[in-house]
Amino acid sequence: MRKSPLLLSLLIACGPAWADSAQQQVESYLFNRIETALNGRFSAFENLQINFRIANAINSLPACQQPLFSDKPNDTFLGTESWWVECGSDWRVKAVTTVSIDTKVVATKRPLKKGHRVAAEDLTLKLETLRLKGAVYQYIDDVVGSRLRRSVRTDQILTRRHLELDHTVTKGHHVTISYQSSSFSLETMGVALEDGMVGDRIKVMNSESGRELSVTVTGENSVEQH
Repeated sequence: MRKSPLLLSLLIACGPAWADSAQQQVESYLFNRIETALNGRFSAFENLQINFRIANAINSLPACQQPLFSDKPNDTFLGTESWWVECGSDWRVKAVTTVSIDTKVVATKRPLKKGHRVAAEDLTLKLETLRLKGAVYQYIDDVVGSRLRRSVRTDQILTRRHLELDHTVTKGHHVTISYQSSSFSLETMGVALEDGMVGDRIKVMNSESGRELSVTVTGENSVEQH
């Protein structure tokens, strides 16, 4: 029977003492990876649901005596993902996770036609269950001023495929700031202080610290600090 997120959180908080089987260790490791990635991507969410499917070989593997590892790149990990989780050189096992969350996203208040320049009064925040990857918006200001690529209906959740943005990153819009070193990676939220395209160096403000940072644009509303 799948453990609830609350139960998994309690188990994780107890540390290595509870992790007396390889399966528990793998589920704990994946839960931490997924929860950390989601906290970096979304400003707030609730009702995190994770289903685990782990290869039957896990039942014959000994508990790992070192930190587990997976070379899967950081992502939001929504929807279904396949993993290879390693215990050093001792063993390697395949796992599949299916993840969903509830979070507020930007949606339309009324039908809008292709080419319409979106205004604040056109939009609302709607609590939605996200089960698939997709570049949704969590802040109304990030959408205001964009032009629609296609017509949309009432209560349409807006994604990047609906909008024509003039820049990869737009001044005043929220961005995800990534930092990577040889030993760890970190994601936080910020606000762009300049427009930019992929590869441009621009200034952003870290929303948590209030510090101004020089970063490189890596994707739509995504930047990296070196």
